[in-house]
Amino acid sequence: ALMNIVGTHDTERILTILGGEPDAGYDNAKLASMKMTAEKRRIAVKRLKIASVIQYTVFGFPSVYYGDEAGLEGYHDPFCRKPFPWGHEDTDIIGHYRLLGEIRSKHEAFAGGDFSFIDHGQKYVIYERKKGYDRVIIAANRSGEVLEISLPGHYSDALTGKQFRDFVTLDPDTAVILEEVKD
Repeated sequence: ALMNIVGTHDTERILTILGGEPDAGYDNAKLASMKMTAEKRRIAVKRLKIASVIQYTVFGFPSVYYGDEAGLEGYHDPFCRKPFPWGHEDTDIIGHYRLLGEIRSKHEAFAGGDFSFIDHGQKYVIYERKKGYDRVIIAANRSGEVLEISLPGHYSDALTGKQFRDFVTLDPDTAVILEEVKD
């Protein structure tokens, strides 16, 4: 079994890694008060959503370190081990993780289905999961540019509901989970 992790109790919180200021050897008193700016947090959340889409759709089983799905920030130990923020969760991030769980449960392709790359580059990846008649295509774009993918057929993004025919337009710093639409 493969555990897909992006954060653990032994590392800085994934949001902090994806958008925060590097630790730079600050003492614990300074690290205890450091928080991301609203803009850095916005960027970190976009990156976390891309990482979690990949985490939930590649081989293996997604394993989420408590609090990452609630938007906790924090530097090295002890700041990465803060308690769960009951009543103060980031509802946008929680909703995203719930949706990923629903999508994963809905598709047989994520339970031992085949994995194959469709295309990839330095800042994007497109792959599919397939099992029997269930086929799901995942695309992630980390570039600063719109990515256009030629993909014959009719698809719906399971994350947003957006429809695509014959090509997919992927905005910068986004990911899609494409389900085939039977016409």
